[in-house]
Amino acid sequence: MTTFEGVAMTTPILPPRYPGVAHALARRLARRIVERQLQAQGLYPKRMRYADIMALAMEYLRKHQELLDQAAETVRNGPRFRTLLEREERRARRNVR
Repeated sequence: MTTFEGVAMTTPILPPRYPGVAHALARRLARRIVERQLQAQGLYPKRMRYADIMALAMEYLRKHQELLDQAAETVRNGPRFRTLLEREERRARRNVR
């Protein structure tokens, strides 16, 4: 714990950093869940605007952060996703230089 002018301050805990591949996978999972929910309500997601579905999916993802954890685990364990992750990390290292 750090102090600032005699006041005890706690160090903020930063959320875990997820790779872009995990974000894309989490968005896809959220979109599928939202589409299933819409179908359960008797609506036709295919007839809805994609932007509307994605807005609902992003809201769902904000409320259910565990989807990001699930997507990150899938990326770490899946060989196909692991190659995408390695490619993304190499690109990020090149941009840092």
